[in-house]
Amino acid sequence: PPQAAVAQGVREWRREVSKWRSIDSAPKDGTQLILFGDGPGFTSCTFIGYFGKRGGYPEDELGWREIGHSWLARPNHWLPLPDPPADGAP
Repeated sequence: PPQAAVAQGVREWRREVSKWRSIDSAPKDGTQLILFGDGPGFTSCTFIGYFGKRGGYPEDELGWREIGHSWLARPNHWLPLPDPPADGAP
C-alpha cells in the first residue's frame, strides 16, 4: 500500500536527519540543503538554504543564504534535502 511506502520513507528520512554534518563539509555549489544555525533575527533554527550570491546581485558577497530571504546566515550543520516523491505528488 502507498501508506506503507510513505511510512518507510519517513523512517529512512528520520535516520538521515540524525546524521547532521559539519558545515565545513557542505557543498558550496548552490545546492539547496537543510541547514541549522543562526541568521538575522533567529538563532538555533532549521532552514533551507544554499551557499552563493543572491540572484541578480553580482556585487553580493558569497555566503550561506536562507531560501526566500536571501540574507546571509551562519549555519553550523547541514543535511541533504530528501528526494521528491516518485510520483510527483506533494
